Amino acid sequence: MKICISGLTASGKSTLAEELSKALGIKHIHKSYKEYVDSYSKLADFTASADKKFANSFDAEIKKLANGDCVVSTWLSPWMIEDATLRIWLNASESTRSKRRAAQHNEVGGSDISAIEGIDKAAINQAKRIYDIDIFDHSIFDIEINTEKMSIMECASAISIIALERDRKNF
Repeated sequence: MKICISGLTASGKSTLAEELSKALGIKHIHKSYKEYVDSYSKLADFTASADKKFANSFDAEIKKLANGDCVVSTWLSPWMIEDATLRIWLNASESTRSKRRAAQHNEVGGSDISAIEGIDKAAINQAKRIYDIDIFDHSIFDIEINTEKMSIMECASAISIIALERDRKNF
């Protein structure tokens, strides 16, 4: 079983994937360009300047890790993991996502929408430039979930049921 979760910045990818991995007893694969910068404020610039060789190497590592049962929560995993059982896109408004990001990074004073806009734009442009992927073409997704309308537990429960139904051969 391979569940791939994608969505824009702070849509809930990692949080949901962590809950799903616990619920299903499978590993969570989460890699991010955040590993390569010393502050979140540098993420958009790093993403925008990452070259094709780096991006291909980064994504090859994710593919290699995605063996066996797993939940993968990276921007491009639904496009990269060819044998995915389930592909999920998470939606949330810019306002909600900016508040989540600010809370994740303990930023006093609330949210800054421009911070998530910069990261989103850099990632969207990189996906197009390097892989010719249109992040907004959701035809490959099995499910789209508005994470403002459902709790993490509700999302995890719904996805678990669908994933287990699709992966019945393991029972």
